[in-house]
Amino acid sequence: VEIAFAHRAELLSLAEQRAALERQIVALERAYLPSVGGTGSYNWSGSDSPLQESWRVAATVSLPLVTGGLTTSQLLEQKANLAKLD
Repeated sequence: VEIAFAHRAELLSLAEQRAALERQIVALERAYLPSVGGTGSYNWSGSDSPLQESWRVAATVSLPLVTGGLTTSQLLEQKANLAKLD
């Protein structure tokens, strides 16, 4: 009987749906956090020796101040969907 329950397609599907919803909730909760990025480059240019060196560094920080409640409503929707599976 345990083997039969372990291999029922609808139960496996529900377990995968639950896992997907839990991952989606974590991702939406992280959307409230700032994101940080950066890039850099180092170049040599010119036609005469010694070549001219140059470098560039850039950093970005994005903070979601106003999203019109989109993230909050998506988070509540996913939590409601998760509650339906119970």
